[in-house]
Amino acid sequence: MKKSFAIVVFTVFFISAIAQRWDVNWTFGYNAGINFSDTANPVAFYSHANNREAVGCISNAIGNLVFSVIGDENDFYNSRFNVIDANGNLITNGDGIFCHQSITNGILIIPSILNSDSIFLILHLGVSDPFFDQTLNLYKTVVEIKNTGELNVTEKNVLLINNILSEKLAAVKHADGKNWWIFSLMKIFSTNSYQLTYCYFQFKNGNLFGPYYANVSSISNYIYAGPGEMTFSFTGKYLATIEHSNKIVELFEFNRCTGELYIIKTYTFNTASHPYGLEFSKNEEVLYVTSGWTGGSSYIYQFIINDSIPFLPNQIYYTSDYYIGQLQLASNYKIYVSNKDNSGLGTFSFNQFTQNMGVINHPDSIGMACNFQPLSYSINDSSKLSEGLPHFPNYNLGPLSIYQASAGEDKIICIEDTTIKGVLLGVPAVAGVQYAWQGDSLNYTDIAQPFANP
Repeated sequence: MKKSFAIVVFTVFFISAIAQRWDVNWTFGYNAGINFSDTANPVAFYSHANNREAVGCISNAIGNLVFSVIGDENDFYNSRFNVIDANGNLITNGDGIFCHQSITNGILIIPSILNSDSIFLILHLGVSDPFFDQTLNLYKTVVEIKNTGELNVTEKNVLLINNILSEKLAAVKHADGKNWWIFSLMKIFSTNSYQLTYCYFQFKNGNLFGPYYANVSSISNYIYAGPGEMTFSFTGKYLATIEHSNKIVELFEFNRCTGELYIIKTYTFNTASHPYGLEFSKNEEVLYVTSGWTGGSSYIYQFIINDSIPFLPNQIYYTSDYYIGQLQLASNYKIYVSNKDNSGLGTFSFNQFTQNMGVINHPDSIGMACNFQPLSYSINDSSKLSEGLPHFPNYNLGPLSIYQASAGEDKIICIEDTTIKGVLLGVPAVAGVQYAWQGDSLNYTDIAQPFANP
C-alpha cells in the first residue's frame, strides 16, 4: 500500500483582546515550572506537571496559571491524561483525556477570547484504545470556567480526524488578528508523497465547525513522519517542520490571509543522529534545530534564512553527556532548551542534566554570538526535565497592516457612445496587496487593474 502525508489546516474564529499573557507560566517535565512575569528574571516554581514530550498549559489574560494537561510520570506508555488546576487538583470531568507521553507536539491550547478567560479549546493527538487501536487521531476538549471560578470540562475527546496523524500541531493567528490557523501533518494512503491539505474549522462559543479540506501540492516522500516538532515563526511568515525518520528539515513561507504554504527551503542531514526540536529567532532570520534526542550525541544547529545564503546547518553546540529535546521561544525572546539524562527513552532521574535547562540568550545573532549557555537555568530542586516543553503559539500576534484599496476615478459611460469599449479600473499594483474584484464584465478578477466592458 502506498503512503502519503498531508498538512491539515484549521481556522478557528475568536475575538481579539488587548492583554494576552496566556504563555506567562510554563509547566512541564516532572513538577517543573517557570513564571515569566518578570522577563528579566524568570522564576522557577513547583508545578504538579507529569509530562515527557506532550505538554500543555495555559494562563489567563492577566497571567495567572489556569490549568495544565498532564500524564502519568510512572507510566511512559500511559495514553490517558488529566486536566489539573493551578493547585494540582483534578478539575471536574478532567480525567481520561486521549493523549500519550510520547507525542512530540501532542497538545495545543487556544483561549476563546469571545468569552475572555472562560472557554479554552484543547486540541490533542491520541489513541482511542491503547490496547487495540494505535491509530493516532486528532481530538478536541473544551474547558470552561463557571461564574464560581470552578473549572469544568464540557466537551471531551471529541474526534475531529480519524486518521494516522504525525506528532505535530502548530497554530498561528489569521491575518485579521482574530481567527486562527491550526495545522497538523496527516498521512494519506494514496501516493508516495504527502499533500499540503487545508482543513479549517470555525470556533464560536466553544463550538468547532468543520473540517474542510483542499489539496495543494506534493512536497516530499515521507516514510514515517512521526516525531519532530512543527512550529510557526514569530509573525507567522514561516512554518518549519521536521521529518524525523528521513532526517529532513523543511521551511515553508505562509500567507496568513489565504492560508497558502510555499516550500522554500529543505535540508537532509547525513549524520547518524535524527533532528527533533526546532524554533525560530524572534527576527525570523535564524532557525534552530536539535538532534540526537533518542540516543548518541546531541547537537544544536543554526540555519540562516536568507535567499543569498545556502540553507545549511551551522553547529553551535555538541554533547554526548545528555540528550537535547524541544525548543521554545519565551516572552523574553530567549530560546529555552529542554534536556534529559541519557538513561534511555521513557526514563529520567534527578541530576544536573534534568534539573538545569539550556538557554539561547541572543537567538537573533549568528554563530556563537547567539550565546547558548548549556545547563544554565536551574529549575526547582524537586523538579526534573524531559524532552518536552509547552508548545505555545504567538497569542499576541496582531492583524496585518490594512491597505485602503482604490478603484480609480469615477467614470460614467453613456450607452449611446459606441466609441468607448470599456474602462480600465483601479490603480497600478501595490507590492504585497492581493486583489479581488467582483463583476460579470471584468476580464480578470485577481489583478490590480482589470478591464471592464459594460
